Amino acid sequence: MKIDFYKNNGEKDKSVEYPKFLESEISDQRVLDYIRYIRNAVRENIAHTKDRSEVSGGGKKPWKQKGTGRARHGSRRSPIWSGGGITFGPRNNRNFELKMNKNEKRKALLAIVFSFIKDNKALGVSDFKLDKPKTSEVAKLVEKLPINGRFALISTKEDENTEKSFKNIAACHTMTAEKIDPVKLLAGDFILFTGESFKKIAEIYNPDKKISKVKAKDNE
Repeated sequence: MKIDFYKNNGEKDKSVEYPKFLESEISDQRVLDYIRYIRNAVRENIAHTKDRSEVSGGGKKPWKQKGTGRARHGSRRSPIWSGGGITFGPRNNRNFELKMNKNEKRKALLAIVFSFIKDNKALGVSDFKLDKPKTSEVAKLVEKLPINGRFALISTKEDENTEKSFKNIAACHTMTAEKIDPVKLLAGDFILFTGESFKKIAEIYNPDKKISKVKAKDNE
């Protein structure tokens, strides 16, 4: 699998081989589980109903126990009364978080990126540097690239000028190689790499890097 990289003038510069160790293919269900895991992690638990212990009033028995011909009741806060507490309603102490191990998350994220590679929906810009944020410059660049629809720019945290410039483009989601947002990736039609971010992703997710760290600890 190769990714086409373009020059600042829109001309094709080179084709770069996508590293084999970054190729990941998993089922759509596992990708969906990963998206649910992310969404639930940031979900705000707002919905809240009061049970009978939290509803105000009802300290006095509505009527005496016997002799009225009506059903017996002990409190107006009962769930069967209008204005009483709610039975089994939503509570703001509910925990929506799901569990997912690091290896599963890694595979799912790489599978999302790789799906764009397979569909020829990923491309890059070779050497695009800005001395200061300038949206007009990146807008001209995007017009010259074979991008249709929404896209996600993956830059590096060191390249703040490029990220800030692309942020003002409505059709673009920005993120860094160090912190890729899979939800935003899937919301777009294309992925746009910078030369540095492409190298950074290979560096971060290289399995040999993990092995070398383990060996270093064993030698200590």
